Amino acid sequence: MLHVMRDAQARIAALGADLAQAPDEWRQLQDALTGTLLSGTGVRAVTYGLILLLVGGSVEWLYWTYAYGPLRLVQSAPAGTPLEALRLAARKLLLMASGVLLFTLATLATSAAFSWPAGVHETVVAATLLLLVVRLCGMVAVTVLAPGRASLRLVPVDTRRARWMVAIALLVAFLAAATRLAPDLILQAGRMPHAAGALRLVLGTASALVLLAAAFAFFDRNGRSARIARRLPRFPRAFMVAALVAVVYAVWLLATPEVSAVASDCGLKATMTVSDQLSSCARSGSCAMPVSAASLAAEMPPLLVQARSA
Repeated sequence: MLHVMRDAQARIAALGADLAQAPDEWRQLQDALTGTLLSGTGVRAVTYGLILLLVGGSVEWLYWTYAYGPLRLVQSAPAGTPLEALRLAARKLLLMASGVLLFTLATLATSAAFSWPAGVHETVVAATLLLLVVRLCGMVAVTVLAPGRASLRLVPVDTRRARWMVAIALLVAFLAAATRLAPDLILQAGRMPHAAGALRLVLGTASALVLLAAAFAFFDRNGRSARIARRLPRFPRAFMVAALVAVVYAVWLLATPEVSAVASDCGLKATMTVSDQLSSCARSGSCAMPVSAASLAAEMPPLLVQARSA
């Protein structure tokens, strides 16, 4: 455990150095980008980018000229049972995801035909993948929450809350994808590790803060049923979700291999436990039952033993 703590201290010191030296590197990067965009190479890269958007958008538009009718049919179909709602949601997600995949494939295939300036092609591919991730996450959120059709909603959420949850899902998806891709682009473009580290820290912290706010905003807000109210108060789910977000953020921030491995096991066990309880809740037809903290805590002792042995 001592070497894990030393690695964590070294990681914190590196983050402090990134924050201290990032402003100078950001000014250098801004000057370099300004000079590049005003040159002939920059104009050529921007022109190629506009062509990529035109080609990808045209392919997706051609797809939707044929797929929009089936999508409207799925959206207007009534769902009498949860199983029918699940089938309609799967068809809707398949239709929407196919258009996004066609846009991505057309954009990436067209980008291979151009002679890009140094480092620009990697940026184009990363931006295309970022757009793919954000759009797919938004489609999954819209399909599951169905803010416009309560009969197609797969989770017991009211309409007003469903709209906010979709917006938060899109924001978190964008921040998480940018946390993964944007710092690598800065490293490839300007070899500025401190600016990349500071950007990664800011985006990751923003993602964690949004998730923490969502945990306290969307959990434990519904009134309890009379059957639940007669029992002893349970551990608040909002605090459990917020604690899980804080633990994952701390592990990501420290980024030591041993802690990351143990945290992955903990997250997997917790996810499986929550999924089992939600499945039993869906089968019983009552979703008022909160997830028990004891069931999650029962999975942790073997993993804590593993962490101490590491």
